[in-house]
Amino acid sequence: MATAMLTVERDREAREGARVGAEWPKGGLTTQDVAEVMRARRDAYLLMARLFRVEVDDELLATLRSTDAFTCEDERLDKALGMMRDYLASEGASTLDLARDYAKAFCGAGSTKRNSAYPFESVYTSEDGMLMQEARDGALAWYRRFGLTKAQGWHDCEDHLALELEFVAVLANDCLASLEAGDAARARELVVAQRDFVAEHLADWLPEFDRDVDRKARTSFYRGLARFTSLYVKRDLAALRGLLSA
Repeated sequence: MATAMLTVERDREAREGARVGAEWPKGGLTTQDVAEVMRARRDAYLLMARLFRVEVDDELLATLRSTDAFTCEDERLDKALGMMRDYLASEGASTLDLARDYAKAFCGAGSTKRNSAYPFESVYTSEDGMLMQEARDGALAWYRRFGLTKAQGWHDCEDHLALELEFVAVLANDCLASLEAGDAARARELVVAQRDFVAEHLADWLPEFDRDVDRKARTSFYRGLARFTSLYVKRDLAALRGLLSA
């Protein structure tokens, strides 16, 4: 799986963590069932990471307008996606319009912290709302544990939302590969890692981030994206916990 922000730092076999030897999955689930879940989660996390990583370009905008990915059976998730659909269907939808909103909402262009939603975990979890705090150190430790480091072209902090979302996608893809290789024990270990990372580094601060984006982004595209991401991560954490108890 090609990633934009993370790259292999050392042999994956060098990472820490005890292998889980219990038979899994249980509860009537098959490894194929879990593989389908991991594939869908990987793709969802990769798309969210891409949309938060950098502005939408012409190619991506055309793809988003033509895709049927922005639908969901979950009513709350689909309502958030509907905000994005409404923007994409509007006459004013353009890469320039989205770039301006991205710069103001997420990068603080022409603004201060009071009217920007900086997409860094440290900003939302540290006492003074500063970058490069404990959350960044914690996220970096997770990446290193799995033999990953930032790609050379990525210059933002390690606790940027896009990087954290991409890391979950990497773990989901590794889990899928383990299932396809018949290593259910390793796959379960990777589900545990996803559950713990999502709980520690995403679930707690995304609701506040969503509220900030709702106030500070002008387009319904980015307001919908933030709302969807917050709701999706919350639902995903519950699903991962359920998967491990199955």
